[in-house]
Amino acid sequence: MFRKVAFCICLLILALVIAGCAGTREPAPDSTAAGLEEEMTPAEEIEAKVVVEAGSSLAIRKTPGIANKPEDDVLDRVPDGRILKVKNTHENTIIEDEHTWWEVEDITTGISGWAAADYLEVAGD
Repeated sequence: MFRKVAFCICLLILALVIAGCAGTREPAPDSTAAGLEEEMTPAEEIEAKVVVEAGSSLAIRKTPGIANKPEDDVLDRVPDGRILKVKNTHENTIIEDEHTWWEVEDITTGISGWAAADYLEVAGD
């Protein structure tokens, strides 16, 4: 008789634990509902170093992508080793011309725009 009571108590406790865990689960945020500009808060801002071949530079552009752009799409060119503030990675979803594009700001000049993530090395990596 004692074993049956102990078994029932264990089942009851297990059911309560499972029910309690199921009730505390929060739904995953819907990234499609949130605007892309809201995906990265200021607290998540990171810095990245420009990594290009010697004598080359990375273009900071008005818009992501390189194909069919007017000459004034390039806002600035930054050299190898320059540190840029990554304002938003858009969770690596902005892909144009086979590159992933991040919104960046050149902390030296204050110019903001888009840069190909392929040429950026996140500080500390």
